[in-house]
Amino acid sequence: MKPWFHAGAGCVVMLLMQAAAPTAMAQDTLRARISGRVIDDSTHAPIVNANVFIANSMIGTSSDTSGMFALRNVPEGFCELVVSCVGFTMSVTHLQIAAGVSQELDVRLTPKVLSVGVVEVTGKRSEVWLENLKTFERLMLGSSGEAEECRLLNPEVLEFSAEPGGHFRAHTDRVLTVENMATGYRLHLILGAFDFDGRWLSSEYKVRYEEIQPLDPDVRKKWTKHRAEVFSGSLRHFLVSLVNDEVTSEGFAMYDAESPSKLMGDSPLYEVKRYEVLHQGSGGLWSFSIRKYLVVTFDRRRVPMDGAQQMPEPRRPRDFAAVTPRLRNMRPQLSVLSLPKGAISVDSHGQIMNQLALKVSGDWAKEGIAHGLPIDYRPGTN
Repeated sequence: MKPWFHAGAGCVVMLLMQAAAPTAMAQDTLRARISGRVIDDSTHAPIVNANVFIANSMIGTSSDTSGMFALRNVPEGFCELVVSCVGFTMSVTHLQIAAGVSQELDVRLTPKVLSVGVVEVTGKRSEVWLENLKTFERLMLGSSGEAEECRLLNPEVLEFSAEPGGHFRAHTDRVLTVENMATGYRLHLILGAFDFDGRWLSSEYKVRYEEIQPLDPDVRKKWTKHRAEVFSGSLRHFLVSLVNDEVTSEGFAMYDAESPSKLMGDSPLYEVKRYEVLHQGSGGLWSFSIRKYLVVTFDRRRVPMDGAQQMPEPRRPRDFAAVTPRLRNMRPQLSVLSLPKGAISVDSHGQIMNQLALKVSGDWAKEGIAHGLPIDYRPGTN
């Protein structure tokens, strides 16, 4: 990524701070306000203490005794307004935020139908539940080094179901809280779906981030550095680069594949162009689609040389330029994407609107929420 700026002298820094002050005030003025009321759809009564937040951001609040809420400093562009409460179905409203324009809306939550049965309460969880918790943490947090520094603070709210053949599901009506000491964020998750069939993980969740305030300035420096490392080469980094037409300059490459089983064989793979997988949509969204499987590699050493010869534009959609046939000889990070249900919508922050439609394997499948960062995060910012 290009650096934001570099100042080598104290006087220059002071001038930059003085010049930036009006700009910062202008940016605050341009940010929007979302307010409204949370209502029970069946009784029309206000819902107290509902969770209201912008998905994947640090902007959130709770509804008051009248069901009212207000979110301030919402940046312009596309966003998802998430509202949840125990006993109700989660609501997700897609909004297009204009600079400096406030919005007001009522959010109606539908009560969940609860089945009446025998509930067994014990002081200690069973061994089976503890094993299921380990499975959930491995799948949800990821299997990277960052996952080892994450801690699920309230695992007792989770319920699991495991079936023969490796099918595994997790569910909770409560907010899950995860403390990530690798990046310095506390994550509050609303779990919509979590289904693992033994090979592919299908999950949908909404996150509100809370920045942990360290007492030691060295810890903050470590977190700042680690956030940049986590972002680099991530799925979100790739999607942001794709939207901004910076795939190659950011170290990524895309290849078409007929089947995952052929990735390590001798069959040639062909480089994919941006216009073949990404199309401008409406409402600030982009449509991302692939033919069968998309192989994405990432290498921090892949920096284009000035004056390098560019590949000619293909005459037909399938007329790709051939590349090396054997991925087993390639050292970069490698991931495979599949879209069995068609295209997905992506915004400029790299957010995926319909998460359940995307299946991932390879390095990105190891990320989990341990690699999660707020939507407004960019390398070089705290």
